[in-house]
Amino acid sequence: MISHVRFLFIAALFWAFSCHAHDHIIFKDGTEKDIKLSTINDAKIVYQILGDKTTGQQEAPIKDVYMIYVEKQGNIYITPDGKRVTGEAKRADTKHNDVVYLVRGAEIEVDNVQSSADNIEYVVKSKSSGIKGLMGARDVAKTSLNRSEVFMIRYKSGLIDVVTPFEPAKKTDVNQEVSENEDENSKPHQFVVVFHTTKKNETLNSIAEQYGVTPQQIIEWNELPERTKPATPLKVKTQLMIYQPK
Repeated sequence: MISHVRFLFIAALFWAFSCHAHDHIIFKDGTEKDIKLSTINDAKIVYQILGDKTTGQQEAPIKDVYMIYVEKQGNIYITPDGKRVTGEAKRADTKHNDVVYLVRGAEIEVDNVQSSADNIEYVVKSKSSGIKGLMGARDVAKTSLNRSEVFMIRYKSGLIDVVTPFEPAKKTDVNQEVSENEDENSKPHQFVVVFHTTKKNETLNSIAEQYGVTPQQIIEWNELPERTKPATPLKVKTQLMIYQPK
C-alpha cells in the first residue's frame, strides 16, 4: 500500500513539473497551439506544432499573435502596434483554474467567473495564502472589470470565450510584410530574437562576446538578478533571449 501511495505521489510530482513544459501560442482570434518556437522578429514568428511531424515549420504574422509562452522564459505579449512586451515568468495553470486574459496583455488565474452585460467579475486567490483549499475568506479578492478590458476567458473545462475581439488586421502575405518592413526607413532599429541555451562553463561575458552585446543587456532582456556576475558560469541548459539586429 505504501509503495502504491509513493508511486502516486511521484507521478503527481512528475505531472506538476512537466505541465506546460513546452512553448505555447495564443492568437488574437482565440485559437491556441502547443508549439516549438524557432524565431520571432518584427514581422512574423516561425514555429512547429508540437507532435506534428508532417507539416514542418509554419509562419504567422506577428500582428495576429496575442501571446507567446516561451518555455523556461515566460510570457511575451504582442501589443497592437507589434511590439513585444515581457509578461509573467510562469504560465497560468489552465488545468485547475479559469484564466482571464486582459486586452493590455496579462494572464490571471481566477475562480467563479461571472459575466454581465457590462462587466466580468471573478475571484483571485492570494499567492501568499498557502495550500489551495485551505484558505479563509480573507485570502481571496473579488475583482470586477469592464468587458472592454478583457480579451478572453479560458475555463478549466476547456471552453474559450472571446469577450473583446481584436480589430481584424489587414490580410497580407508574410513575405510581403517582411519586404515592407525592410523598406520602411522609419524603422531603422529592427531585431530578431535568438534563443541561446547555455552550455557548461558559459558565462554572461562569453555569451555577450559571441553575439556582440553586453552582459548587462542579457541581464535586462531576461530579467536576471542584478547581482549575476558576468564572469560566473551560468546554470547549464538555461534558455536566454538575445536580441540581434535584422
